[in-house]
Amino acid sequence: MSEDATTEPTAVAAPRRRTRGSLQAKPGAVQSPSAEFETASLPEGARHVIDRLRRIEGQIRGVQRMIVAGEDCESILTQVMAARAALDRVAGQVVLENLEACFAARSPAAARHKAVRTIQLLARNA
Repeated sequence: MSEDATTEPTAVAAPRRRTRGSLQAKPGAVQSPSAEFETASLPEGARHVIDRLRRIEGQIRGVQRMIVAGEDCESILTQVMAARAALDRVAGQVVLENLEACFAARSPAAARHKAVRTIQLLARNA
C-alpha cells in the first residue's frame, strides 16, 4: 500500500456563517469575478458600494437558481424587483459619494450642467 492511502483523517471544519457584509468564500467554492480585486485600499464609501454590489450579485445568482428550480413567477419577480431597488440605492450612493469631487473642480456653469445631466440620468431610470 502506498503512503498516500495511510493518511490520517482530517478534522471537519465548522460551517462558516455569512453575516451581512461578510464575504467569506465557502471552502472549495469558486470566487466570483468581483471578488478578485482587493478593496482595502479604497475609501470607506467605495468599499460600502462594492459590498452592496456583491450582495446584489448574490441576489442575482439566487434569482438564476430560482428560475432553474422552477420557482413560481411571483417569487422570482419579487426578487428581481428587490435587486432592482438595491441597484437604485447603489446609484444614489454613488452620486452622494462623488458629488463633491464631481463638481468641485468645475466652473459654476460646468458644475450646473453636470448636476442637470446627473439628475436626468437618475430620473430616466426611475
